[in-house]
Amino acid sequence: TVFMDEMHLCVFKIDKLHSQVKIEFFPAEAAGNNGIAPVRTGGKMLKAALDDLLSRFDATVGIECKMLSLGPSSKLSAISPPIISESVGSESFLDWYRTALIDEMGAVELRDGSLVEERDLSWFGLWGETQYLKHIIDAEAFCARCLEYMEDETMTEIASIVHLQVHRDPFRLEMW
Repeated sequence: TVFMDEMHLCVFKIDKLHSQVKIEFFPAEAAGNNGIAPVRTGGKMLKAALDDLLSRFDATVGIECKMLSLGPSSKLSAISPPIISESVGSESFLDWYRTALIDEMGAVELRDGSLVEERDLSWFGLWGETQYLKHIIDAEAFCARCLEYMEDETMTEIASIVHLQVHRDPFRLEMW
């Protein structure tokens, strides 16, 4: 079954195989690729993540969600207005971010320079008790990627990837 309106297109599929029932719900663009496709979002969850990130240093700005990207893409992102901070700037942000992941979030640095974080989600009640994340910071590209593996402690099946782009002149953050 395909549901469509002016803003959304998704597939809801129910398969009955022998005595088992399998229910799937995914964006329609994923239908042709085993249910895996890039889906770009810039909604309220990413706005909340950026708000939290900015609250950790002395920047108080309002994040806008569902904004057109500042980069070459015309897709949606959560974006900060220009950030003025005495402690963190566009050139030092990724170093600050790495330190915050280690010191505040308990991330552990791997040999390749990436950081692994385990988050306790037992309070949330939807997924397993622990979520596994891998943060890859690319200083040359002024960006970081967070690969979310949900409860897969082997970190072999990526559930989603969140991108964090640092913009300079003026200093702004963009997340999708």
